[in-house]
Amino acid sequence: MNSDRFDWILRGGTVVDGLGGEGARADVGIAGDRIAAVGDLAQAQAANEFDATGLLVFPGFIDVHTHSDAYLLIEPGAPSKIRQGVTTEITGNCGASAAPRWPGYVMPSDWLEQKYPGDWHSVAEYRALLDVQKPAVNSAMLIGHRAIRAAVMGIEPRAATKDEIAKMQVLLEAALEEGGAGLSTGLVYAPAMYAQPDEIQALAQVVARRGGIYATHMRSEGGKLLEAIDEALDVARASGVRLQISHLKTAGRANWGKLDAALEKIRAAQKAGIEVASDRYPYTASCTDLDVILPTWAAQGGRAAILARLRDPAERAKIRAEMAAARDEQYWENIWIGSVHHPDNAPYAGKPLALAAEAWKLHPLDAALRFMETDELFTGGIFFGMSEDNMWKIL
Repeated sequence: MNSDRFDWILRGGTVVDGLGGEGARADVGIAGDRIAAVGDLAQAQAANEFDATGLLVFPGFIDVHTHSDAYLLIEPGAPSKIRQGVTTEITGNCGASAAPRWPGYVMPSDWLEQKYPGDWHSVAEYRALLDVQKPAVNSAMLIGHRAIRAAVMGIEPRAATKDEIAKMQVLLEAALEEGGAGLSTGLVYAPAMYAQPDEIQALAQVVARRGGIYATHMRSEGGKLLEAIDEALDVARASGVRLQISHLKTAGRANWGKLDAALEKIRAAQKAGIEVASDRYPYTASCTDLDVILPTWAAQGGRAAILARLRDPAERAKIRAEMAAARDEQYWENIWIGSVHHPDNAPYAGKPLALAAEAWKLHPLDAALRFMETDELFTGGIFFGMSEDNMWKIL
């Protein structure tokens, strides 16, 4: 073999090709940015060689559900992914994407606090800025439904009109033309929770025409899990879009027994010709903003309006009463605090909510409300409530 055939040869590693078989000792030849040969390359030469003896060699993993859109701009080395073998990320999930970023769209709280190397509005501008940063991973971004909806109707807590849906379709078409890989929704978050099925189906039709994918953080992953799966499948059935159910789970002990019925719905849809798949993370806690636990009415109107309610004694009492009635005592034991904003809350980051409640001599519910108020809704929440057996069954 010519010495210039390969730029790199990885020698002597155990190659795992991802097809389900056992790993086998082999050499891997790389030419440019492609794997050019796998096998016995003892007689081959390359400009660079790496002794992989005793190591596993495998194609880079694709992380199909990430929220790295903004972070790739500020930490393009992506060490948390590269060190796990992830080389491609699908960003823009759960209805929130870094672009398009038109007036009216409020990005997730943890993104808002970052300092970026430049500004952007459109998907094209975001991609141009990302290219300058030269990220260590490949990425494809879904277009967040919240970004599209907010550009047309702000954070209004209502169903969209036909004219507004048509405007959203135009914006989505443009975002896909500029490089978006599909559409994502986060139907548990305001204002997306007010979107009716006709709105989602109309947007999914745009995605389907372009061969993209629709990924959804469904309207429920607990008490109304089965109804939420039906809604997602109806979108795929009506639009012809390829459907990805994000982080499939049965949240809350009372819902653990629903998994078989959930999986059967998905399998039946596949047999009927619907292109549907699901993904799942390999742990039993979810992570999002702590204020996701607020009653729907209390989460309306944006950050200033929500904080005003939390700081009004009568409104806060109403919020507390609804939250207490909706959840049992065990629920609060399963919440940990993630990121915090106020320096006084720093000792409790990464700790159980109950620990802060004990220190403050409060019920955990009241401690949660205190975090939300003092952190000005920049508190992260970690919610334990999933079955490990179900997790393995889904995986």
